[in-house]
This record gives sequence, C-alpha cells and structure tokens, in this order.
Amino acid sequence: MELENESHLLERLKWAKYRLRILDEIEAKLEEMRAIAVHARDNDLDSQETDELNTKIRALEKEVNELDEKSKICWIDCQ
Repeated sequence: MELENESHLLERLKWAKYRLRILDEIEAKLEEMRAIAVHARDNDLDSQETDELNTKIRALEKEVNELDEKSKICWIDCQ
C-alpha cells in the first residue's frame, strides 16, 4: 500500500512539473499578447494592421486555451 502511495505521489509530482512548464509557455504567450496590445494602443494603425493584430491575438488566445485545457487535469486522476 505504501509503495502505491509513493508511486501515486511521484506521478503527481511529474504532472506538477509538466503543468509548471506549460504555465511558463502560457505566460510567454500572454506577454506576447500584451506587447501586441501595447503596440496597437501606442501606434496609429490602419484597418489592415488592426485586423492582422487581432488575428494574431485570437491565434495566441486559442493556443493559451488549448495549452491550459490539455495540462490542467492530472492524467492519473482520470484513471
């Protein structure tokens, strides 16, 4: 029983490290989104430039959501 518990805790630790790595990726994408927003705020953009930046923001938002969804549930809790 103790060995099973230790194995379970090691698996959870592995997942926690994985989740932290994914959260770092998410943070980088959020920082990129912020930089785009600041650029848009500080510059006089035409409609094409605005559309391009909005497209990039939406793509980053999708990536963030996908990363979050695939990493927030510990896979051993689903077994």
